Amino acid sequence: MKMIKNKRSLLLVFIICLLASIVSYGLDEVTVKENELNAIQNRLKNIQNEKSVNTGNQSKINSNIDRITKNISGLESEIKAINKDIDNTQVKIDEMVGVIEETEKSIVEKTRILEKRLRAMYKAGNVGYVEVLLGSDDFKNLMTRADMVKKIYIHDTNLVESLNDQKKIQEDNKKNLETEKSTLKASKQRIDEKKAVLRVEIDGLKVEKEKLKQDYKALEESEDKFQREADELTNVLKNLKLEKKYVGGQMRWPVPGRTDISSYFGYRIHPVYKKNKLHTGIDIPAPKDTNVVAAQGGTVIYSDWLGSYGRLIMIDHGGGIVTAYGHNNSLVVNVGDKVAAGDVIAKIGSSGVSTGNHCHFEVRKEGKYVNPLDYVSP
Repeated sequence: MKMIKNKRSLLLVFIICLLASIVSYGLDEVTVKENELNAIQNRLKNIQNEKSVNTGNQSKINSNIDRITKNISGLESEIKAINKDIDNTQVKIDEMVGVIEETEKSIVEKTRILEKRLRAMYKAGNVGYVEVLLGSDDFKNLMTRADMVKKIYIHDTNLVESLNDQKKIQEDNKKNLETEKSTLKASKQRIDEKKAVLRVEIDGLKVEKEKLKQDYKALEESEDKFQREADELTNVLKNLKLEKKYVGGQMRWPVPGRTDISSYFGYRIHPVYKKNKLHTGIDIPAPKDTNVVAAQGGTVIYSDWLGSYGRLIMIDHGGGIVTAYGHNNSLVVNVGDKVAAGDVIAKIGSSGVSTGNHCHFEVRKEGKYVNPLDYVSP
């Protein structure tokens, strides 16, 4: 009999130890899962920061490309103006060449006439010249004729010299115009070189921008992957922590006085990522810091930042039913708090990946997203 009692005592101790180990295992599993979830959430935060930095860098590159493009446009305007100046200078050079050619023709013609006159005078000799002078009627006429001959000779000589001087000035002008043209061409070449350098800079920026876009895409893929893992862990934790039985009753509208729905449950083109994604709840727009209330009584199982959800509240209502309230500006309740239907749990905001102040409201049944409008109505 004593032996049987001893066996019963040993069996009881064994059962107690077994139950203790089961409870201990459950607690350890929850702790492990929570640690894993926290690590993933931290990684999601880092990815969000990296995406923000990436977007900022892309914006800076776009600004630099715009600035350099404007500089190139300015340089092209300068080149256009210089080309116009070069063309105008060439026209002046061509005109000056024509003037010089006309001057040269005049010099040749006047020189020919002067030489012809000198040859005639040479052939006539001194006698002929004296005869011209003696052919005068009186002394006065003689002096007049002699002066006329001298003046004609001087005039012809001065004319030829003047034409030669004029030609020299014209050639100097032409040379100056050609120098000006060369200077303009040199300026154009320098601007072309500067423009080429800027184009190389733009090409480099475009390569850098493309790399940033690829990095951003990789970050998005990582974010989706970690978000899926976070969702899975959240579901596991919920199932570990869920009450056995749903508290029951019709749920309340989570944003009192605000009945508009800006986005419904189902697949849509995401307003930020521009991809076809499942919208896991409904969006209820409202001004910043509007009250968000518990749709039903239950226990708060999450109250913190969660990736693209921003500041998130999750409430366990038992029986596998959980509601979630995302993108809040501030959170009013903490994990473990017991709330009743209609209690204020958060304030409307636009945290996380959001395009404006609103409450993202979800209902999950046994870890799966369901249409909230099956449980609530405005």
